[in-house]
Amino acid sequence: MLWGGFFEKNTGDMVMAIIGPETKDRIIIAQEAIQCAMDIRYVVENEVQAMLASDELLHTNFRIGIDF
Repeated sequence: MLWGGFFEKNTGDMVMAIIGPETKDRIIIAQEAIQCAMDIRYVVENEVQAMLASDELLHTNFRIGIDF
């Protein structure tokens, strides 16, 4: 994973990732988690939604949560 984390689990409609396990610096962990969320949002809004629209599928809603 680009942000130094790993996938914890996938429940079908949710993915949980752990970011920052190799550092104790809480600021770096928070920055990496926020950047990861921003990158995921960008890809979903600019790539995934476009693919869905081209296949005439409905727009999907999604959320990202960060727990520290």
